[in-house]
Amino acid sequence: MPVADPEESAIFYTEKLGFTITSKWDNPIDFLVMNREEAVSRHLSRSDSSHQSTLNSPVSLYVFVFDIDLLYERVKRRE
Repeated sequence: MPVADPEESAIFYTEKLGFTITSKWDNPIDFLVMNREEAVSRHLSRSDSSHQSTLNSPVSLYVFVFDIDLLYERVKRRE
């Protein structure tokens, strides 16, 4: 998912949703991968603000979840 600052954006996922950063590329970070257990993987990539996606621009988003009900319950309880 394109974001202005992958490392800054990852704070929400790590602190609020329990993700762990598993991989980072470049310095400053241009791309990173986060996982929540082995159930969900999230990829963030740096996007130049002049190329930010708009409502009419295509964006690729893949979400892989193995047990969505269990994950929902854990997020709801903030585990």
